[in-house]
Amino acid sequence: MLEEGTESSKTYIEYFKNVYINADKIERINYITVDTNGDGDYTKIQDAIESIKNESRRNKYIIYIKEGEYDLAEGITDGENDASIVGVTVPNWTTLKGVGDRKNIILQAKFKNKMQYVSALNFKETGGIENLTVIGENTRYTIHDDDARNANGYERNVKHCIIKGLSTYYSVVYGSGSGDGAKWDFEDVVFDGTETGANKKSGNTFTVHNLLASKQNRNITFKNCIFKSANNGNVKFKTLAYRTATGKDDARNMVTNVACLLYTSPSPRDGLLS
Repeated sequence: MLEEGTESSKTYIEYFKNVYINADKIERINYITVDTNGDGDYTKIQDAIESIKNESRRNKYIIYIKEGEYDLAEGITDGENDASIVGVTVPNWTTLKGVGDRKNIILQAKFKNKMQYVSALNFKETGGIENLTVIGENTRYTIHDDDARNANGYERNVKHCIIKGLSTYYSVVYGSGSGDGAKWDFEDVVFDGTETGANKKSGNTFTVHNLLASKQNRNITFKNCIFKSANNGNVKFKTLAYRTATGKDDARNMVTNVACLLYTSPSPRDGLLS
């Protein structure tokens, strides 16, 4: 038994203080595998997502997706009530990560008629996708990233992906609204808007606005990304929030800081950019 106040007891107490502090910082990463051919935990991405119940900053998930085509439109209809976020949603603290050639790992939502509220993929707060091809046809956007309305300092990581739109509702590949303190990193991403517009003509590739009642700036970094479209001004950054029904703008002078690192884009002579 340690006598209170001795050097040994003080060392003992400090040791367990450190153990407690370090334990509080431990991050657990859970792994789920999806394979459309049956060689995984699930054959459908939505089933894997629905299995996640307790995600948090210290309990993260990676969903590995093997090569194949995955139908994200199955069982999804245009929402009767405009939540704007309809379709498969990547949970918070979760990354969808392809295993193999990204061109052969295809996540797609295709509809015969245009869907106003449905996107192939949606994001919550902190999360991302890696090494995938995502396609949306007749969806609102291919990816909709506008759900972090009450977030504070969240992260978005999108790496080594191809994101393509086909006649999307708003003629946009990646439609987004950034929340307070957002830190978004895009690396080696192809935003393909060559067929995003009506009748599969060139449309917009990436659009972002600040959400209302802004209190913090946002930061978006593109590293070695390509924006493919013949549409003039196909990348749009709105540093002020979109206008409310009253016509008042409530961005409170907060801005979206954008950086392009090792940025590459097709040449106008390639017929991809005007």
